[in-house]
Amino acid sequence: MQLGILATDYGKHSVEKWAAHTASHIIQIASSAAGVQVIEARKLELKVIDILEGHHQAVMDHEQAKLEEHGVARHAQPYDPEAFADTALAEIVAAAKGTRFEEHFANPETVSHISRVLHEHFAASMDIERQWPPTFKERA
Repeated sequence: MQLGILATDYGKHSVEKWAAHTASHIIQIASSAAGVQVIEARKLELKVIDILEGHHQAVMDHEQAKLEEHGVARHAQPYDPEAFADTALAEIVAAAKGTRFEEHFANPETVSHISRVLHEHFAASMDIERQWPPTFKERA
């Protein structure tokens, strides 16, 4: 398990920051890696970051829409990252196809790890959106 702290002063994390942070929990390039292996790993990491930017934006937009729709009642509702995590997971595994890492990303243990990371990070993003809702309106 990798422990990390994501800090942003005076507001919510950007989708770019979220994407890079989430990708860092999915792809970790060993310090002993060298040459082409590092280059290919970085290329895959950049693909994953690009994929995750869109998904983190979708999660944030979804949560803002739900806050607008339900107001304070949204805070009592469970986090619902499943659909976002499942779609992102499929795209990440697909991005690894044709690379030297394809077999690793097809491994059920790897898939399970990525799924867990996505669920945790998307739920955390939803929680932060609930703490910093710019469109928050008190509803009766």
